[in-house]
Amino acid sequence: MSPPGRPEGELPSAMEHEGRPAGAPLWSSGFRPFLLAGIAWGAVALPAWLAEYAGAWSATPAIAAPLWHGHEMLFGFAAAIIAAVLLTAIPTWAVTDEVAGARLVVLAALWLAGRLAMLASGALPGAVAAIVDAAFLPALALVLAPTVLRARRKWFVAPLVILLLLAAANVAFHAAREPGAASRALEAGLLLVMLLYALAGGLLIPVFTAARVPMATFSPPLDALSVASVAAFVIAEFAEATLATRGVLAALAAVANALRLARWQGWKALDDPLLWPLHLGYGWLVAALALRATAALGGPVPELAWMHAFTVGALGITILGLATRIVLRHTGRPLVVPGVIVGAYVLVLGAAVARVATAFEPHLWLLAASGLLWSGALALYLACFARFLTRPSLPRAAGG
Repeated sequence: MSPPGRPEGELPSAMEHEGRPAGAPLWSSGFRPFLLAGIAWGAVALPAWLAEYAGAWSATPAIAAPLWHGHEMLFGFAAAIIAAVLLTAIPTWAVTDEVAGARLVVLAALWLAGRLAMLASGALPGAVAAIVDAAFLPALALVLAPTVLRARRKWFVAPLVILLLLAAANVAFHAAREPGAASRALEAGLLLVMLLYALAGGLLIPVFTAARVPMATFSPPLDALSVASVAAFVIAEFAEATLATRGVLAALAAVANALRLARWQGWKALDDPLLWPLHLGYGWLVAALALRATAALGGPVPELAWMHAFTVGALGITILGLATRIVLRHTGRPLVVPGVIVGAYVLVLGAAVARVATAFEPHLWLLAASGLLWSGALALYLACFARFLTRPSLPRAAGG
C-alpha cells in the first residue's frame, strides 16, 4: 500500500512539503547534491582506475589500484546515490521535513572530503585519510535518525541499520593490515548494498509500477521470502559457509526474487522508460544470484561474475532509472524521459554485459569498453539533468 493520504502507485514529491528553506536550489533537497556529485564521481573514478590498471598513472600510491577502485565505487559512488535516495524517500514517505540547508551542506562536504582524502592518501599522515573518509556514513545515519525514529512505520529502521553496518565495513577496510582483509571488508560492504537493494527495490518498483499495471502493490509472504533469502545468502557469504551452502542459498534467493519480479509484470510497461529500467535492473539481481549459485555449485562460471552482474547491471541500470524519476518528479518537470537518457540506459546495459564478459574472457579491450560505456552513460545523465539539479523546481500543476 502507499503512504497515508497518497494515491496508490506513487510517492509524494519532495516539493509537497511546506516550509522549504530559503537558499541555493542545490541545497534545498538531499537528492540534488548527491545525485550531481555521485554520478559525476562514478563517471570519473572508473576511467581513473582504468588508467591506473593500464599503468598510465598512479593517483593513490598508498592503496593498491583494485582496492581504491572497489572502495570508491562502493563508498564513494554508491554511497552518494544511497544518500540521495534515503534523504528523499524517507522524509517524503514519513511525511517529515527534508534534510536541507546547512545540514545538507555539511553532509556533502564530508562526502567530498572523503573523496579528496582517498585521492591524497599517499601524501596524508597516518590515519588522516581513513578518519576523513569514514566520517560520512555515520553522519548520514545520525542526520536521518530523528526522521526514522519519528516515523509511524518502524520498517524505516532497517535501512538505517544497514547504513550503520556499511559504515562499519568502511572502517574495517581502513583498519585492514593486508590486502586480503581489505578485500573482505569491500565484499561485506557490497553484500550489505545487495540486501539494501532487495529491500528498497521491493518497495519502490511495485509502487511505481502499480500506477501503470493494475496489481496488488505488495505480497507480504513473497516479499518477506525474497528479502529473507537474500539476507540468508549475504550472511552465508560473509561467514564463508561451505560453497554448497552458499550455492543453495543463492539459488533459493534467485528463485524467490525471480517470482517477485514476475509478479510485478514489468513486460506490461516495456513502453515506459520510467519503469522498464527498474525491472531490468532487478532482473540483473536475479542473474547475479543465479551466477553465484552456479559458480558455488561447481558450474562453468567464474567466481567473480556475480559481483559484476550486480554492481554494473543491477546497481548501474537501477541507479540511472531511479535517478531519472527522482530528478523529473521532484523538480516539477514532466515525467517524460528524454531520448538521450534512453540511450544512457542502453549504454549501461552494454557496460554490464561487457563487464560480466571480462570474468569469462579477461581481455583489456572488454574492460575498457565496459568502462567507456559506463562513463558515457553517466555523462549523458549529467548533460541532460545537471541543470535541473542546480535550478529551482518548477511549480507542480494541480493534480500532478
